[in-house]
Amino acid sequence: MLILSLTYRKRKPASVVEVVFNDGQVLDLDPELAVKFQLAAGEDISQQAMDELRNAQESLTARRRLVRYMSLRRKSGREASDYLLRAGFSPDAVESAMAGARELGLIDDARFAAAYTRTQQRATHKGPRAIRHELMMRGVNPGIAAQTVAPSATPETQKEHARAAAVKKAASLQKEPPNKARAKLYAHLLRKGYDPDVASQVTHELFNEKE
Repeated sequence: MLILSLTYRKRKPASVVEVVFNDGQVLDLDPELAVKFQLAAGEDISQQAMDELRNAQESLTARRRLVRYMSLRRKSGREASDYLLRAGFSPDAVESAMAGARELGLIDDARFAAAYTRTQQRATHKGPRAIRHELMMRGVNPGIAAQTVAPSATPETQKEHARAAAVKKAASLQKEPPNKARAKLYAHLLRKGYDPDVASQVTHELFNEKE
């Protein structure tokens, strides 16, 4: 295929070089790729070279799309790859984009798990069981998930976070009969991901103080 012309065009979110071929095909390339492949009008390229150009363009687009996506909020590796697949990128382009993101330090499931754990403990007072389950649902390796929540899984640390969750919930149970309020608070702490013993102790502590 013969390249008839290369035209630089300003577009959003990124400018392109419009490559026109003698068979009617038009390929929009990132200027970086046009330079890398040393394209020029009048050059005759093979179908294999054309496929390489398309694959390189898709991989570059996927990497840039992933960088924008990761800049909004830290994600797990599986969340990132699922995002690109849903966006319609090929598995090869996704693999290339993921490799690039890992080299830049944008994808690191251990760091993601640590940040996610801190946020959930601080913002929603969730217990280690719930957080570990949510991490694994997001594709974090079970070993990494368990290791990350381990420091907050000790009875004393659980009690500290469970007390904060209990005080917040107790405000909505003030009009309930004591026995019913206790049962609801205990169930709430279990749903939050705390161990049964911890949920029971914190529930009794809170109601004994009230009484």
